[in-house]
Amino acid sequence: MPIFAKVKSVVPDRYFAFLERPGQKDLFCYYGDAFQVNRNGDEPKFDRGQRMSKFRVTLEIGDEVAYELGEDSDGRPKAFPWIYKSHWDKAAEHIASRPVYRVRDSRGDAAGNMNEPTTLWEGTNLDDAFNRYRIPSFRHINGLPFHDSDDIFSHRQWFEKKGQDDPDDEWEECSNPFPSWEQSR
Repeated sequence: MPIFAKVKSVVPDRYFAFLERPGQKDLFCYYGDAFQVNRNGDEPKFDRGQRMSKFRVTLEIGDEVAYELGEDSDGRPKAFPWIYKSHWDKAAEHIASRPVYRVRDSRGDAAGNMNEPTTLWEGTNLDDAFNRYRIPSFRHINGLPFHDSDDIFSHRQWFEKKGQDDPDDEWEECSNPFPSWEQSR
């Protein structure tokens, strides 16, 4: 989780500023240490592969930033990485607005009766689901659920989704929300 602070002073021609930290020494903030925010996970994170150009970044007194505490080459503390607090907040809002998905699985017995479905995965981060739990039996095309039968047992897996805003929302079956899963096989 980042730390939030306001810009106390700036030296724009040298591309740096100082952040105000109540009860502590002001913190050095170099424009070139600004990074994009990754909003693909369950919470915003700095995308350390997406540095912003120091020539596109400007700070003014009173601006709010989100940062992590890092060190310069001499071991002195500095804001690294950092981003405008408004960018961080927009990423958090985006994450909070995503629907919740889950992967369900049901297997049948020899008599053809389906067992109570189990939840294999649940969350908002489909990339996480793909990386943590590759679903080898999802062999459906364009969102059609997978059904398998070997004449004795049946097996079914499917996606469901609901909104995050209302905890009373009902789960509803949906097509595959992440079609590239099929393409990666």
